[in-house]
Amino acid sequence: TQQANELTQELLEKQKVENTRLGEWVDYQNQELKVANEQLEKASYKDPLTGLYNRKYSRLYMNQILLENAGAVFAVYSLDINYFKPINDNYGLEMGDRVLCEIGARLKELENDRIAAFRVGGDEFAVIAQGRDYDYVDELMEELAIRNKVHKKSGEVVVAAGCARFTQGDSSVSTVFERADNLMYENKKILKERSG
Repeated sequence: TQQANELTQELLEKQKVENTRLGEWVDYQNQELKVANEQLEKASYKDPLTGLYNRKYSRLYMNQILLENAGAVFAVYSLDINYFKPINDNYGLEMGDRVLCEIGARLKELENDRIAAFRVGGDEFAVIAQGRDYDYVDELMEELAIRNKVHKKSGEVVVAAGCARFTQGDSSVSTVFERADNLMYENKKILKERSG
């Protein structure tokens, strides 16, 4: 019986070791799964072409600003590339992608903990600037709104921009986006009329 007890004790010790190893393996797998899920979630908020945040995340970002500070001050810039279809038609989709990436790279240069850039559609972008940082963003918007030679073959690329400031009277973040979009489309129309 003593030998049986010793064997039972030895088996129990082995089982404890195996259980500990199994527990560690489960913890490791859970951690790996958590990391993978976080990466997947982040990826779902990014535009794969430009690396900018996407439309889905733009609303979440603005709502987060308001949750953290009910009296937040920020501005939304809406941008659209004029005559983007002819670039794709005349020079190919690869050239169109290069133009989008160039605009995206310029907008990405703006980003910091108070400014975020987004690709919200085919040739549409947005920038959200918190606090008074929009004075700095205004300068880049003016630069982008002027004819920019993005690539020699694509000629001049015109970016129309519209800006709306969030006010406490706004019922939702969508209202601010709509105002910025409306101003951008007005400017787009003016730019097209000027270019003949």
